[in-house]
Amino acid sequence: MVALGTVPAVRSVRNQTGAWDHAGASRNPILSDRSTATEKLTQYTTGHSFAYEVTGFTNVVLRRLVYGARGEWTYTPDGSGTVIRWTYELRPLRRRYWLVRHLPVFTRPPRP
Repeated sequence: MVALGTVPAVRSVRNQTGAWDHAGASRNPILSDRSTATEKLTQYTTGHSFAYEVTGFTNVVLRRLVYGARGEWTYTPDGSGTVIRWTYELRPLRRRYWLVRHLPVFTRPPRP
């Protein structure tokens, strides 16, 4: 995954608790800046969607702004293809809402 904005790219995972195909599975993403987090699958519907929560960010910026995040992927048939939708929600720490709301979370930095 490519790093975009404030969130570093996922480079690998460790400590995965089995197949990533059921609610309750967990793992530790290793991010491109060498920080980590804990990711837990909260919902899984075969061939349709999955959702997860991320907590315990060790990234120097994220750990000071958010206590967690929630992501969801859905797959919807569309003619001969599939529409993939990814939503991501950051959960700000108390009194950090305004800062988090204005973070360039998933924006590409300008190219030189």
